[in-house]
Amino acid sequence: MENHSKTLQLLINDHKKLKGLFRQFEACDPRAHVMKAGIVKEIFMEYEIHTEIEETLIYPALENSFQDKSSKVLVGECMGEHQQLSPALNELKSRDVFQEEFNESMNDFIADIELHISKEENELFPRAFKEVPEALDQLADRIESEHHRLQKLPEYKEAQPELVQNPSGGEQMRRKAAA
Repeated sequence: MENHSKTLQLLINDHKKLKGLFRQFEACDPRAHVMKAGIVKEIFMEYEIHTEIEETLIYPALENSFQDKSSKVLVGECMGEHQQLSPALNELKSRDVFQEEFNESMNDFIADIELHISKEENELFPRAFKEVPEALDQLADRIESEHHRLQKLPEYKEAQPELVQNPSGGEQMRRKAAA
């Protein structure tokens, strides 16, 4: 998919951001409790915002625009994957980040999201670009404004990127920034 719409590029950028956060989580020193908790909060925020945008804007637009039944089924499958991931997300959010079992569950959650991302990028997005580019072109501005609006919600205050430590900056900087 060399050429794709601005809308698809926004979604792919979200995927890249999530994958980067996944790698940070995996590389995070288990003793860096504040850093790890911050990365997890940002993963949850980015995933929830991305999912909300897909469920309220992307999937309905594609479902309404696709003429091919197999393409409509693919949209339904992607929506179903979101619904299957929802209980795992809720369980993870209720657990203590610092327990060993959390890491195992989080790694399973990450693997499931990465499979979903692969399905979207390798199957759904190419079909959308080929079959209904006009449906996508109309969504880019709405996606950007909705993303900014959702990021400003109070429940995401502690998950903002400026509060999440990068691996080379040290946990003390994160504590200082969060204070």
